[in-house]
Parts: sequence; structure tokens; C-alpha cells
Amino acid sequence: MAAERVIDATDGATPKTRTRRTGSEPEPPAGDGSGLVRITVNLTPKAFGALTRSCEATGDSKTDTINRALLVYDVVRGLTETGGGSITMVNHQGERERLHLL
Repeated sequence: MAAERVIDATDGATPKTRTRRTGSEPEPPAGDGSGLVRITVNLTPKAFGALTRSCEATGDSKTDTINRALLVYDVVRGLTETGGGSITMVNHQGERERLHLL
């Protein structure tokens, strides 16, 4: 039976996703005590368009959307580093679509 991994992409920002931590996670860097890290990024027009569309579709902030995207990217990167794998997406009607990573 395959293990299920649920990504908590909110890190406490909004209560939209369940929390089930798997594996080891790095400790947030020391700072103002909030555990948040401020960074500046330069997005290509294509990436900015994707961010804008995602925020409009979900109503999430840019910060929440970027946090979620980075957590998903980390899972995908981990699968590709281990020689590929697949991700199964299930929509609201219960239809499944499997994405194969090479």
C-alpha cells in the first residue's frame, strides 16, 4: 500500500488544509520570534501570470500561494530525484488523474 503525504502548505497562515507532517523539517531561522522569513524574489512574466491566476482562482494571498507552491515543488523534486514517480490528483467529483514524473 502506498504512503499518503498531505502537504500543509499554510504553516498556520490559514486553516484550509490538514496538517500531517512527514519526515524531518528544518527549523525556521531565528528572527523576530514569528518563524517567518522575508525574502525578495524576481518573477518572470510567465511566473507572475501563474501567481496572479492562482491567487484569483483561490482567493489566497501571494504569500500563501508561494508557500504552497514551494511545498508542492519540494515533493515533486523529491520524487524526481528518486528516479521518477507519480502523483495522483483527485478532483471534487472523485475522478482521478495520475501524473507520471520522469
